Amino acid sequence: APTLHLSEKWEDTIVLKAGGSSVVEVPFTASPKPSIKWTWKSTVEGASETSPRFKPETAMAGLTSLPLSRVKREDAGDYKVEIENELGSVSVTVHLVVLDKPSPPRNPHVTDNTGERVVLHWEEPEFAGVQPGGAPLEYVVEMREATQRANKPVTKTTQLSTPVEALTVDKSYIFAIAAKNSVGQSDFVETKPVSTKLQYGPPPTPVNVKATVNPEKAPAKDQSIDVTWELPADEGATPTDVTAEFTVEMKPKDSTRWVEVAKALTEPHVTLPTDNMKEFTDYEFRVTAKNKAGASKPSEPSNAIQLGIPLEFIRELPSVKITSAPTEPIVLECELSRKPRDSVKWLKNGKALPSRLPSNITIDEKSGSTVHSISISKVTEEDLGEYTVQVESISSTGKLDMQVAPTLRLSENFEDTIVMKAGSSIVVEIPFVASPKPTVKWSWKPAKTGSQETTPRFKPDVAAGLTSLPIGKVKGEDAGDYSVKISNELGDVSVTVHLLVLDKPSPPRNPEVTENTGERVVFNWKEPEFKGDKPDAVLEYVVEMRESSMRVASPVATTKELSTPIEDLKIDKTYIFSVAAKNSVGQSDFVEAKPVSTKLDFGPPTQPKNVKAVVEPRKDTPDNQTVKLTWDFPSDVASPKAAPEFILEMKSKDSTRWQEIEMPSKVTETHCDIPAKKMKEYVDYEFRVTAVNKAGKSKPSEPSNAVQ
Repeated sequence: APTLHLSEKWEDTIVLKAGGSSVVEVPFTASPKPSIKWTWKSTVEGASETSPRFKPETAMAGLTSLPLSRVKREDAGDYKVEIENELGSVSVTVHLVVLDKPSPPRNPHVTDNTGERVVLHWEEPEFAGVQPGGAPLEYVVEMREATQRANKPVTKTTQLSTPVEALTVDKSYIFAIAAKNSVGQSDFVETKPVSTKLQYGPPPTPVNVKATVNPEKAPAKDQSIDVTWELPADEGATPTDVTAEFTVEMKPKDSTRWVEVAKALTEPHVTLPTDNMKEFTDYEFRVTAKNKAGASKPSEPSNAIQLGIPLEFIRELPSVKITSAPTEPIVLECELSRKPRDSVKWLKNGKALPSRLPSNITIDEKSGSTVHSISISKVTEEDLGEYTVQVESISSTGKLDMQVAPTLRLSENFEDTIVMKAGSSIVVEIPFVASPKPTVKWSWKPAKTGSQETTPRFKPDVAAGLTSLPIGKVKGEDAGDYSVKISNELGDVSVTVHLLVLDKPSPPRNPEVTENTGERVVFNWKEPEFKGDKPDAVLEYVVEMRESSMRVASPVATTKELSTPIEDLKIDKTYIFSVAAKNSVGQSDFVEAKPVSTKLDFGPPTQPKNVKAVVEPRKDTPDNQTVKLTWDFPSDVASPKAAPEFILEMKSKDSTRWQEIEMPSKVTETHCDIPAKKMKEYVDYEFRVTAVNKAGKSKPSEPSNAVQ
């Protein structure tokens, strides 16, 4: 009889995504040869068994298979195979679950329509597209006005209903729902158009709007406005539970723009503050009624009202006469009875002050204040004249006059000494006060000793209360004292500015060489005529040298002194020494001394004579013996500088190679003791002597007698 051979991994449920494929394989044994029949039963309720749309394979002995290819959602269901022969039968069923985006939700409809809110309902889709017991479906809700084509999102939910709020009354809406699972989202299904039109209309237009100022005359900040109105009886069919709300608007009478000042009022009256209202301006008010069905037409404007008290000067602008240089700003101040409705204008000598005031003039108009003032600091002659304050239809004038001898107005940071680098520029500014108008004269006395006062090469400038001297691209010769004298019929004043110009110094003077020993000289010079630095600054000197036959100098030393020794020179050469001065700005050109020769006034020493060698003691080991060496040399040398030193050499008699003897100190006498430690016994040794001085070496002496 047929028998199934299903493996331990056999699954009787297959889950495929739409478009996926799989093969169901059922192994068996049966003999005689069985008949094989595959059937399919859809998941749709009430469906009957039928042949599957997939073609089964039975050609292979002991195996039947059903290839599930590119499955669709409608392929889901139970696939059953029955294997039968004359000895019996066996069957097995495979459940196919197809995962796909769901079908659209069903039966969308609206309940609880209040005009501003509805509740949207729907039923689950026929095809969920997920495994039983899997994650619940999510529903995406959108909406649009019936006259529009594009939806806008409303919400997402896993429930089968949702409230939709903030709707506009008297509109027609279409609501749409789509189901969404882990595979994808269904198409949207739409409701029929839903109207939010109410069964009643907007309220009637309010009438008899009246405005009253309380109290009638007082500063605006102490006043308020009472607005009242009436609402006519509604001739329509508005339900008794529908109430009206009122909105109050305000505008200046000469304006066309209404501004909302109160809303959501339920009573036909309101008291308004005057915080944002101007005094002595005509204001009108109007009222609009509103319910869920809409708003009424605005009422007719109320009567016009004004706020505030009359405008007048409590204090006029004063006149001020200055007789001494002021140290504090001069203030012209007035006071009004109230804050003006127009901005205050300031004039000088009948002309409006510019919007961009001079830096020394400040107008003080504090918000909400009735006091207005103009402050003038560092008064100059140009600031004098008549000042007028003008507001609405009134004005007040005060005069500013001054009779002052010239007085300087130097700041605390003023420096009477200016230090500049050559080539730089600066402007010397001298502020002053003087009236009547003064004369201003600049003069300059060069820093060079004995110079006379003269007119500076720079052109001075005079403006109101300020004289300036632009010093441009200064040179070393511009240094000196710059003085300015300011005078009028009441007196005069002057000030002097000392200008120091920093530049690289001029070259040192009078370079010369002293103490020339051939190998060493002392190089001297004098300070440069122009140091180019502050008086207390110390110059540095850069010294170089070269042989006269060469073009390039090499550094020797840097010093702050006016001389320096130069050593390790070569005898019989000609040198040129040069020096440059250096300060914080830069370095001068080099100045050279005349060529200096190191040739000596004497020559090399003469040849030593009569070199004699004696071993003492005559009989002993070499370690205990000494070779006493003597020779003859003239004692009358040309000069102490020519005094020689002596070089001692030795060799074995049968050798031709002389070897210099290292002595513990220089040999300057005509005798010397030579230790015999390094000499061999029974070997004949000869000695010779060479004299050497700064001018060179003598010829070596004749060999001494041989000693053992």
